[in-house]
Amino acid sequence: LSVGGAPQGHPPLQNMLTIPLLRGPDLIGQLALANCEGGYRTDASTFLAPIAAILSEWMDSREARLGRVRVQEALKRLQRQSSEVLSATHDGVIIVNHRGKIYDINESGEATFKIKSAQIGNMTVPELITLPDLDDKSAEGVEAYLNAIEDGVMKHYANITALLQGGGSLPIDLVIAVQESGPHKLYKFYIRNLLSGHEKAQEALLQAQEEKD
Repeated sequence: LSVGGAPQGHPPLQNMLTIPLLRGPDLIGQLALANCEGGYRTDASTFLAPIAAILSEWMDSREARLGRVRVQEALKRLQRQSSEVLSATHDGVIIVNHRGKIYDINESGEATFKIKSAQIGNMTVPELITLPDLDDKSAEGVEAYLNAIEDGVMKHYANITALLQGGGSLPIDLVIAVQESGPHKLYKFYIRNLLSGHEKAQEALLQAQEEKD
């Protein structure tokens, strides 16, 4: 104010007291008071020091919260973009809840596993996919396995076995990612069928013949 003056319309400053708001050695703001009748006593800053400390903590925690929000928003954007890429490049998508129960499956996933979404019922992941590092296939074991996958981290398996309904198996690549966070997470399983184009065509032909018979 002594350099640039007060803004237009600001009351004249007869006296002023400022107390720095600090985060460690860094200045993050100021507590400013002005125009005290009779001026400010020499011990006013001591009296106001606890208030300044509370304001410093509040501003520090507010900045930390805003920082966490920005990080979470950026993470969500990255997850959405990754989800779009994976959906476009994979043959099937399965939605799984935190206990490993299959919540939904898209049309490509139905074709891959030879199953309809109406047949899912209470099916769990181990009934469709053999996960190499899943030793405990109980609901508790699957929950612990999925819970270990952190937000923003994708778990990838190359050339593992998918179990087809009605018998048989299929080599697949699998990517697992957290779809929704919260007390009970949802997970997306992105499936890529590793059968070659020739093998896929043969399989489709055999299936057509079976349906014809």
